[in-house]
Amino acid sequence: MEGANGRLQALRRPELTGCQKDIEQRCQACSRMVTDMNLKTGKLHSRCVRCRGRRRFYDERRKLLGLCCDCRGPSNGKARCLECNRRSKARLRARGCCANCGRGLDRPTSICHICALKGVAQKQLGDRALWIKLEEMLNRQDSRCALTGLPIEAGRGASLDHIIPTARGGTDDLSNLRFVHLVVNRMKSSLLDEEFLAWIEVLAWHAHQKGSFPAALKSPSEVTIQLALSIGIRPTTEKAGYGTFKRRP
Repeated sequence: MEGANGRLQALRRPELTGCQKDIEQRCQACSRMVTDMNLKTGKLHSRCVRCRGRRRFYDERRKLLGLCCDCRGPSNGKARCLECNRRSKARLRARGCCANCGRGLDRPTSICHICALKGVAQKQLGDRALWIKLEEMLNRQDSRCALTGLPIEAGRGASLDHIIPTARGGTDDLSNLRFVHLVVNRMKSSLLDEEFLAWIEVLAWHAHQKGSFPAALKSPSEVTIQLALSIGIRPTTEKAGYGTFKRRP
């Protein structure tokens, strides 16, 4: 008996200690060494390449059969059923990760800016791959609204606007698109820039005549800017950035 225990102790792999845990770890499925990095999270994978490939194969097989990858129940052709999908997203949010892709979040939202841009590209342009072009456009604007100059973020206030509205013959070409604040986009509606600014001038002059505005219009104060940003939007669900918003309380 002691000999058997000795052989088992010899076969048991040593535990990783100290700085070794930062550069390598054991696979959760087969205990092989894992040294490759997950590019999304910036951490080591929890499973080795072989186990990840095997799990991917069986997940695809269950998806073709209409079964959930987690509970093996009916999933209506998707990878997970509704309940398992909710639990998965809740686990990711509890870890401070994006509820869609698992990337680490650096802002108080449920999805990262990449998933938000992918949702906008899919909904308005019909191709998720165009999210890279949208990110370049947002960077060229220095993450600011094209009409007000206020700071915006993908999934948090940024809205894709047609310079020439589609109702006036505009297209979905990237040269006809820009990012503006969602509130501004709602107010602009199907107006051209000249028409929109003319309406704002009329409203401002009418408010000035009623005494709501000072005698000489000046640049907005910091309080006014913060008030404008506080009217911004926040996601109602984890699918925010895909068009579901509500006013902040």
